[in-house]
Amino acid sequence: MAIYHGAVLRIRGIPTSFSGTSSASPIVVGALACLQSIHLTRGGRQLPYTIVREMLRTTGSPQQDAPGRPASQRIGNLPDLRALISLLNGF
Repeated sequence: MAIYHGAVLRIRGIPTSFSGTSSASPIVVGALACLQSIHLTRGGRQLPYTIVREMLRTTGSPQQDAPGRPASQRIGNLPDLRALISLLNGF
C-alpha cells in the first residue's frame, strides 16, 4: 500500500521520503504531458520547450516556504493545468 502525504511513500524498495525536485518533477511532467496532448489533439504542433517554460513561469502557484526550505531556494511554481490550457488558445 502506498501512502502519499507530505511527500512520504511507504512501499518496499522505494525511498521513504522525497522533496524538492524529486517530488516536483512528476507533477510538472504530468501537467506538461496533458498540455502537449491537448494541444496536439487540437491540431497543433508540439510546443517548444522555450514556450512551455514561459507558460509554466507565468501560471501556477508560487512556491511557499517550508521547514528548512525557504522559497528563496526556488524550484518553480506549482503548475496550474487550467491556466496552462487557457494559454493554449493563443497558439
